[in-house]
Amino acid sequence: MDPEMGLAVLRLLRSARQPAMLKAGQLLPVAAQRPGLAIIALDDFERASGTVEQHEWAAQKAGAKQARLAGVGHWWPEETAVPVAEALKNFRAELPGPAETPATSSQG
Repeated sequence: MDPEMGLAVLRLLRSARQPAMLKAGQLLPVAAQRPGLAIIALDDFERASGTVEQHEWAAQKAGAKQARLAGVGHWWPEETAVPVAEALKNFRAELPGPAETPATSSQG
């Protein structure tokens, strides 16, 4: 992370104006058609990404399993990647194998 990267991220986030976020929220139930994991960094609350409760609400609407990670904050890829990697590994291990997964349309 350097100042140039920070500016690039801020520009991207600021481009997600309404109605883009509204539309994303309306599509959350569609996400429930597939397994999902919501990583909720408990030390990243009330920042630009919203509150813990907002993340939990979105995860519930999307039908996602929740990984509530204490000690994990906004910059987890640089600061605390291990708990996130463990949550991803555990989620992946719980997914059904290819033989157990119902066939889906390639258009879905």
